[in-house]
Amino acid sequence: MSGVVEVIRVDPRRPDLPSLRRAVEALLRDELVIYPTDTVYGLGADPLSVRAVERVYAAKRRSRDKPLPILVSDREVVERVAVVTPAAEALMRRFWPGALTIVLPRRPSLPDVVTAGRPSVALRMPDSEIARYLAREIGGLIVGTSANLSGAPPPVTA
Repeated sequence: MSGVVEVIRVDPRRPDLPSLRRAVEALLRDELVIYPTDTVYGLGADPLSVRAVERVYAAKRRSRDKPLPILVSDREVVERVAVVTPAAEALMRRFWPGALTIVLPRRPSLPDVVTAGRPSVALRMPDSEIARYLAREIGGLIVGTSANLSGAPPPVTA
């Protein structure tokens, strides 16, 4: 990580596409972004990039034995990283997008670092156009942990 921080302010109610594109470009370079979700501000990275996920753990000072949740852009991408049960399918149809996180058996395509080596992964489709846009533009998935130091209160404002 270069240590350079760029602040791009985006109004969560009316985001502008050029700012969102800059955030996507950063994510594609394995950099981190802080973005609004429907619940708190999230610290985002590409969950399929071990390098990017390692940066999340370092930035949050998070223990490596604590898995990271993943936000999804749409229902279809869930199958790429998790095994969807009939019960989970019913819950996704009923409550997504929204604040429901579903824990499912993970697929081997998901790097161990994301799940802290555990056999499951926590997934959520947020009711946030910005979060879903960022996820969609980098392949459908984005790390969805809160943008705070581990153990500190999650940020609800920028």
